[in-house]
Amino acid sequence: MKPEGFSPLDPQDASYLLAQVEAFEPDWALVLPYVPDEARGGWLAVLAFAAEAIGAPGRVSNGMLGRIRLQWWREALDEVFSDGAVREHPGVGALATTLRPHVELRARLEQVIDGMEAFLSHGTDSSIEAALEVRRPVYGALAETLGALAGTPGGGDGLVLHALSRSAPDGDALPGEDGVEPPARRFSRALGRSKTLEAELAQAILSYRASRRDKELPLPALPLRLTKAQGERVIRIKNPLGQKLAILRGVLTGRA
Repeated sequence: MKPEGFSPLDPQDASYLLAQVEAFEPDWALVLPYVPDEARGGWLAVLAFAAEAIGAPGRVSNGMLGRIRLQWWREALDEVFSDGAVREHPGVGALATTLRPHVELRARLEQVIDGMEAFLSHGTDSSIEAALEVRRPVYGALAETLGALAGTPGGGDGLVLHALSRSAPDGDALPGEDGVEPPARRFSRALGRSKTLEAELAQAILSYRASRRDKELPLPALPLRLTKAQGERVIRIKNPLGQKLAILRGVLTGRA
């Protein structure tokens, strides 16, 4: 999308934030063209914030540095939802521009930050339910925030399952010092150790889709359209055109 499509954000800031989101999780960016015009700027600001918070463990060498980074964002949220000026940072400025009137969303953004604390110490994904449980405070709160901005449901576990499906088996992935480990790498490590975890994930995705009966489109769950569960395997749509068509079909059918 063109940066001018994220009103009321400054196009230059929008361009920077869009590049940040696309670098961290390009699947999120594929949904942005279908977000209502009045909510699209807020979505971009929130997704860029999420990229910073969720990506924090991958940018530090130990838990202390990770907590300092997350605390920086807690203090930034204090500024975003106050009446004063905010620090000079495109992401913080974008949050203030789009979310300051929505003070009810602050708790959800703080939940994203708090949820990431679990990935700054040793942990393991022993089962799909355990993996979902530790990620719900992060991706669940993110989905609810996005849904509230767009006036749609958050989509339940849709965004959480999408996050898990983006992790490829990698038995050599090891946590960093103090157990610091990005959510995707932790699940990759678990997939590399377990012969049944991918089958559990496939079943969880199938169960999720079978349970969704929303008449209103769950926009935040649309990235899950890029994942297919076939038998005991989880297969990602990799062709760029196929990805766009999958998201479009989700918009047209209202199904994740």
